[in-house]
Order: sequence, then structure tokens, then C-alpha cells
Amino acid sequence: MPSVIELHDSVVTRFDERDGSIVIRLSPAWLHRAPSKPGIEAGEVFTLDLDIILSSATISVPFTEIPTELQGGAVTVGNERFDNCIPFPLDATCNINVELIDYYGRDVRVIAKSVSLVAATEERYAENFPGTEA
Repeated sequence: MPSVIELHDSVVTRFDERDGSIVIRLSPAWLHRAPSKPGIEAGEVFTLDLDIILSSATISVPFTEIPTELQGGAVTVGNERFDNCIPFPLDATCNINVELIDYYGRDVRVIAKSVSLVAATEERYAENFPGTEA
């Protein structure tokens, strides 16, 4: 079943830069699952701790305070832009742009050559999602 990580309300608890790679820990991250359009149609929501690993990465604007709750953002993988969500699982090598905005209006931007999403914990059921379609 298709899944996405919703950026809205996920919490950044770690933002490490090491040897040209950046690791962003979302704890918790909100995972939506639905038959075809997760985050839009009715489905289930889970939480988990998740690492976004960005390789050959540069930060144009870093977070100034951690932890911080995300208001939203966007991730561009190659030519495909995902607003307020990231496909899960994801392991891609191409041009990657990550823009994250917290509730204080801080805007973080990272450019990378590859991205991997790695679960750090098991998924925990949170709720049913009724969907946004009428």
C-alpha cells in the first residue's frame, strides 16, 4: 500500500552534518498509508522515528534550534516535487532539494545528490485518517 511521510507536525530532533552527508531525524514522523493517494484519501496513520540521510549534501540555511516541530516543507527528487510529504520508502540518487519550515518561520534548505529514508524504530499505529476528499 502506498505510503508517505507527512512533514507537517513531524519533529526534527537531530540535524547532523558529517563528511558531506546530513542526517535529519524526525521523531516522531507521521506515516500515512492509503490504497492509492496517502495523505489525501482515507487510510491509516502511524508514527515512527525516521532518519532522512542526504549524501553529497550542502546546507544553504541550517536549523538554529533543535528540537523543532515542522509546519511543512517540500522535497524535490529529480524533477518530481512533493509538497508537505516524502514518499516512503525512498532511496534515490539524483538532484535532491529539501525545504523544511518550522512553526517559528525558520526555513531550512539542503541540496544533495542522494536521499535515503531509514526507519529508526518500528511503526506505531496512531489513528484512522478520514481523508480530505469529499
